[in-house]
Amino acid sequence: QGSLPASADGGESSPPAGLSVTAVGLQLVATLPEEMRPGPDFHGLPWEPVIITALVGIVTLAVFFWRTCLSVTFFFFLVTEKQLAEKIKNLLQEKTEILEKLSEYDQKLALGWPFTPFFFFKDTVKELEEANQQLDKKVKNLHTMLETERKKNEKKQNKVEQLHLCLTLSLASCALKVQIALNEAKLSEEKVKSELHHVQEENARLKKSKEQLLKEAEGWSERHSELCEQIQLYQKSQKDIEETLAYKENEIEVETRYFSLSDIESEKTKTQIKQMMDVSRVKTMLSIVEEDRNLLQSKLNDEVTARHELEEKIKTLEHDSSSLQSAKTQLENECKTLQQKVEILGELYQQKEMALQKKLTQEEYERQEKEQKLCAADEKAVLAINEVKVYKQRIQDMEEELQKTERSYKNQIAAHEKKAHDNWLIARSAERALAEEKREAANLRQKLIEVNQKIIMLQRPVIVKPTPGRPDRPIPPRRGPLSRDGSSGPSPVSGGNPSPTQMIDVPARPLSAPRREGVRGEFGTMVDGPPAPRRPPELPGRMSVPGKLCGLQPAATYSLLLPFKKAISSPPSLPRHGRTLIHGSLFRYWACCGIPDQQ
Repeated sequence: QGSLPASADGGESSPPAGLSVTAVGLQLVATLPEEMRPGPDFHGLPWEPVIITALVGIVTLAVFFWRTCLSVTFFFFLVTEKQLAEKIKNLLQEKTEILEKLSEYDQKLALGWPFTPFFFFKDTVKELEEANQQLDKKVKNLHTMLETERKKNEKKQNKVEQLHLCLTLSLASCALKVQIALNEAKLSEEKVKSELHHVQEENARLKKSKEQLLKEAEGWSERHSELCEQIQLYQKSQKDIEETLAYKENEIEVETRYFSLSDIESEKTKTQIKQMMDVSRVKTMLSIVEEDRNLLQSKLNDEVTARHELEEKIKTLEHDSSSLQSAKTQLENECKTLQQKVEILGELYQQKEMALQKKLTQEEYERQEKEQKLCAADEKAVLAINEVKVYKQRIQDMEEELQKTERSYKNQIAAHEKKAHDNWLIARSAERALAEEKREAANLRQKLIEVNQKIIMLQRPVIVKPTPGRPDRPIPPRRGPLSRDGSSGPSPVSGGNPSPTQMIDVPARPLSAPRREGVRGEFGTMVDGPPAPRRPPELPGRMSVPGKLCGLQPAATYSLLLPFKKAISSPPSLPRHGRTLIHGSLFRYWACCGIPDQQ
C-alpha cells in the first residue's frame, strides 16, 4: 500500500518529456482499487517499457490483420470496377469505329459508285444505326450498374472496417506474440544447424573431389610426358624414312637415265624394278606412319585441353570452398546471436507468464462477450460473402452478353465489307466490259460504213461517161454535212432527213469474244470494184443508209448482213440495252433497203 501512492505521485510528477501513453496508463492504474493496483515495477522491470511493448504488439497485430484479410477484398472490388470501366471504354471505341466506317461508306457511295444499288446500303446503314442505338442503351445500363455497384462497395467497405475494428480488439494479446517469437527463434536455430551440417558435408565432398582431381591431373601429366616421348620417336623415324626415300628416288633417276641409253634388257633392269617396288612399299609405310603421328598429335591436343579444364575446375572448387568457409563463419556468428536472443526471450517469457496468469481472470469474463460479438460478425461476413458471389455471377453474365454482342457486330461489319468489295469488283468489271464493247461498236460501225460504200459502188452502172478535162475516177458517194450533235447529213432516200443521232454508246465487247478485223474475215466474200473511200473513225454518229440499193436483190444484201446480225446476237455477255440499240439500227437499215426480216 505504501508503494502505490508513490507510483501515483511519480506518475503525477513525471517530466514533460515522458510519453503520453505512459501518463494515461498511470492514470488508469490510479483509478483501480488498492487490492488490484500493481507494484512499482514488474518483476524487476519498469512499467514503461512493458506497456510500450504491449501497445506495439497490439498495433502490429492490427496492421498484420488489415494487410492480410482486408486488403484482399478491397483489391477485388477495385479490380471489378477497373474491368467494367475498361469494357465501357472498349464499347465506346467500337462505337466510334463503326461510325467512322459508316461515314467512309457514305462518302464512297456519294463520290464514285454509280453502278451500286443504293437501297441495299441504306438498309445496312439503318441496321447499323439500330445496332448503335442498342449499344448506347447497353452502355447507359452499364454506367448505372457501375454506380450502384460502387455504392454497394462503399457500404461493404464500411462494414468491413467495422468488423476489422472488432477483430483487432478481440485478437490483441501479448502472449501470442511472445510464443510466435520463441517458435521463430527455435526454427531459425534449427535451420542454422541444418545449414551448418550441409555446409560441412559439402566441404568434405569438395575436399575429396579436389584430391581426386589432383590425382587425375598427376596421371594426365605422366601420360602427357609419355605421349611427348612417343611423338619424338615417331618424328625421328619419319626423318629416317624421308632420307631413305630421297636416296631411293636418286637411285631411280639414275636407273631411268641408264635405261634410256641402253636398249637391251637385262637382269639389272629386273632388280631395279624390284627396288622400285620396294620404294612404293616404303611410301605406303610412310603414309601409315604419318597417319599414326596425326592421331597421336590429336590425342595430345585433347589431353592438353582436358588438363586445362581440370585446372580451371580445381580453381573454381577452391574458390567455392573459401566462400563456403566464410559463409560457415557468418552462420556460426548468427547462431551465437540467435542463441543469446533465445535466452533473453526465455527470460521475458517467464516474466510475462506471471503477468498473464493475473490477467487470465479478467480475460475469461471478456472472452464471453467477445465470442458473442464474433458470432454476430461471422454472420455479417457470411452475408457479405454471399452478396459478393451474387455480384460476381452478375458480372460474368454481363461479360458474356458483351462478348456475344461484340462477335455479332464484328461478323456484320465483315459481311458488309465483303459485300462492298464484291460490288466494287462488279463495277470495275462492268466498266471494263463497257470500254471493250465501245471499241467493238466503233469497229462494227466502221465495218458497216465500208459495207455501205461497197454496196453503193456495186449499184453504179458499169459504163461511166468520162467528163472532159478530168481523169477517170469513181465518183464518191454523196454525204450530207455532219450536224453539231454528231449525226450524218441528209440521206438520198429519206428525203433529206438526217439519220438519227446516237443516244447511247454501245457497250464494250466482253473479253472472251474474239475481235473481228477486216471485211474479208467478217463476211467471207470479196466485193468487186474499186475500193471506196473510208470514213474517218473519229467522226461521231451513224452513217445514213441508202434505200433500194439501186437494183440490188434483197437476198444478196441479207446474205451480206447475216454474219453481222449473228455477231451482234451471239455474245451472251453483251448488255441488253446495247443489243436493243444495235438491233434497232439494223431494223431501220432493213426497212430502208426493203429486205425481209428472215429469222
